[in-house]
Amino acid sequence: MLPGVIGFNPDHFHDAKPTDSFSNGRGGYFFLQGLTDCAKGKFLWYTWGRKSEDEDEDTHAMRQELDIYIRARYPLLYVVTAEEERALAEIQKLADESKTRKQVIAWSCTEGFVNQANGRKDQTKRDPLLALNSIMEDNTPTLVILRDFHPFFENHEIVRKLRDLAQALQQGHRTVILLSPVLRIPPELEKEITVIDFSLPNEAELNDLYERAVQTLEADGKARVQLDRRERERLAKAALGLTLSEAEKALAKAIIMAGGRLDGRAAEAVTAEKKQIIRKSGLLEFYDTSE
Repeated sequence: MLPGVIGFNPDHFHDAKPTDSFSNGRGGYFFLQGLTDCAKGKFLWYTWGRKSEDEDEDTHAMRQELDIYIRARYPLLYVVTAEEERALAEIQKLADESKTRKQVIAWSCTEGFVNQANGRKDQTKRDPLLALNSIMEDNTPTLVILRDFHPFFENHEIVRKLRDLAQALQQGHRTVILLSPVLRIPPELEKEITVIDFSLPNEAELNDLYERAVQTLEADGKARVQLDRRERERLAKAALGLTLSEAEKALAKAIIMAGGRLDGRAAEAVTAEKKQIIRKSGLLEFYDTSE
């Protein structure tokens, strides 16, 4: 885990004590080490990373949990993640491994229904109410993924239709999975929806990502790789708390900043990426320990 210092709003941490941990809402955690006051304000010392394997579920465990809920015929599941493509891929793997061989259909208000196996689209049902009616009428064993559906919860008719759908789905082999980076559930659906957190990439997954990137860079000759084993491990640890996409962008940034080289300074670029994430949250402010 990487150490650091954060300026914070005392109202959010008034009962905080050393060893406490706080989720960053993205599968990563701040592990509190201590609190202090100084001329700039109030600060907490922390380490940033993921909880250990016995505290935090990995991707396989999430897929297993999802499988249990689907087989138990929970009608409405809500997967919270900013990594839409990665989540879709994991759900497709789950469907492929299932004995019932359910098809996976994803919906969005921009594309309508898209079959995840063959890419076939139906753009005639981009309207959310039409989409729900279509799901209600189709009895094919299916995992239906509704992407970014939460803004439509402002419509009472849609909320009512989801309640109707939840009752109907308990009698068949269909499951609706709401996929969104934010958790927003109307009171009327609190008893119908089951929430599942999709963990961010662990150190092994980030190691794999960077190893593939290094192999590609070395094969193409696009950058000079000057990383020993220890520096590669440090780079992967620095990326904990980032999505795969953010980790890839941070790597590209590190190479550009180093003048076409991938070296030991890459971990600093990844840390800078985390600083941007914290700044966007509006809750915390990041301060490098070197400042």
